[in-house]
Amino acid sequence: MKLIQDFRHDYDGFFGARKGVCRIRIFANEDESRYVGVCSALPENHTTSTTNVIEHIYADVKSKFFEQSLSNPGETSANRFQAVEEMAEHLDDKKFFTLAVNVLKALWNQKKQFERQHPNHPPMLWVDHWPKSIGLRPWENEFAFVQFSEGLVPNWIHVSEEKFVEITGIDIRLINELELVSE
Repeated sequence: MKLIQDFRHDYDGFFGARKGVCRIRIFANEDESRYVGVCSALPENHTTSTTNVIEHIYADVKSKFFEQSLSNPGETSANRFQAVEEMAEHLDDKKFFTLAVNVLKALWNQKKQFERQHPNHPPMLWVDHWPKSIGLRPWENEFAFVQFSEGLVPNWIHVSEEKFVEITGIDIRLINELELVSE
């Protein structure tokens, strides 16, 4: 697998929280028929963890990387989430959760429509990564493959560093590098 994108990604935390930051790396095999996205927690992130908003980070990164609208290429999931958040500020809890469910359904339908229009679109395996010294086991890298249900509900499958390398084909030295390859 070759590294094709490496960047810091700002994301919205829980309602009212400061913006979070993570590192995103996108890898592709030689013919770019398979992609792996690695979302790494960063030590300077002191707000909502990547794990708590992984579905939003995934949707935004996929939108930026694969699915930008041809009619409005600058539109991202972050713009859409900000608009929804502004609408939600004045709603009671029940209406807020109804809005949140409807937004997730709309995003999922948009994803499905894109996949129907682009049937040869390569899949992306998504990985939640906690580097050494950051996660619950600070003596080792922590990896979890994240699968998303129809409603973009995440399910984590925790794997060892060895299993991560075996399944993804990514050289672990590319994961352990501290400096970004590109901005």
